[in-house]
Amino acid sequence: MHISQPTISRDIDFIRNQTSRAAKKELADRMCYEQQNGLDGVGELMKNLWLIIDNPKLEVKERIKAMKLMLRCQYMRLKLVDSEAFMKQCYDDSDKVKRDQEANTLREQEISRREIALKRVLEYHLKNEKLTQREIDQIISPNQVF
Repeated sequence: MHISQPTISRDIDFIRNQTSRAAKKELADRMCYEQQNGLDGVGELMKNLWLIIDNPKLEVKERIKAMKLMLRCQYMRLKLVDSEAFMKQCYDDSDKVKRDQEANTLREQEISRREIALKRVLEYHLKNEKLTQREIDQIISPNQVF
């Protein structure tokens, strides 16, 4: 097939990285979903605790216990919101991976274009026709349009 070993190795690495990136994205999506569920659950618990705290028919002891639980809920809520920064980082990393993939695709296209140009130069040279340096530069030029 006339494919070089570095090209095969690069392709294998690309496939491995694709699998790893997909797993990270799935994990980030799942964590975001669980975080939202956690925040919703804590919110519901806090609503019920406020009902207990505001109920004058309950003993002071019960209302104080509810207040202590409210403080714990606030702490849990802050922890969940703090993990949002981690989730944002995961999504930012995912976006960076997409941009890197696009940049790699452009690099691959540029490499292919240059390989084709060099092949043309070699074929032309092998036909025993001489090229000037200007003609060679024109063929190899990155701005060359096919």
